[in-house]
Amino acid sequence: MEKLHLIITGGTIDSEWTPSGADTFFVGDECHTLVQPRHHSHIRKYILRNIRPTFEIVESVVSMVDSNNMTDEIRADIIAEIEKSDCENFIVSHGTDTLIATAKMVKNHFKNTTKKIVFLGAFVPLVSGEPTDAPFNLGYAVSKFDCLAGGVYIAMNAQIFDPENCAKNFETKVFHTVK
Repeated sequence: MEKLHLIITGGTIDSEWTPSGADTFFVGDECHTLVQPRHHSHIRKYILRNIRPTFEIVESVVSMVDSNNMTDEIRADIIAEIEKSDCENFIVSHGTDTLIATAKMVKNHFKNTTKKIVFLGAFVPLVSGEPTDAPFNLGYAVSKFDCLAGGVYIAMNAQIFDPENCAKNFETKVFHTVK
């Protein structure tokens, strides 16, 4: 891989946890409030510092929203970023609640593409200070580009999913294949 284009949209992966408040989330017995949106992403810096790639990374921040606030206009902006890029490999960071819907829209737009477009998210923020799935999801997605054909994919829970055959279990916070 010569170049990777990160398309940032927000979501938990780029959020912050703060001490308890109105909208709370639990990590173990600790109660936190998820604060959205951040004003910048930590993903590129994390990849450069911890994965230490031998390829160039380009970054576009399309939005910094909770995925429940994802709109078709933002989805169109994601598509526009992919279309105008000279890259063949893309990671799209996204909140997990509507990640599948966005991936399906992008897949529908890029039928028969040679571009490799991988969506990912996390259930705990990348910079939370808590155990998080974010670093693994990032590393897993980056490592899969050499194995993927052109198309749109979701990288979650140590698996690559087709957006058309994927679902999120909101109770267990696990993505799985739907048959």
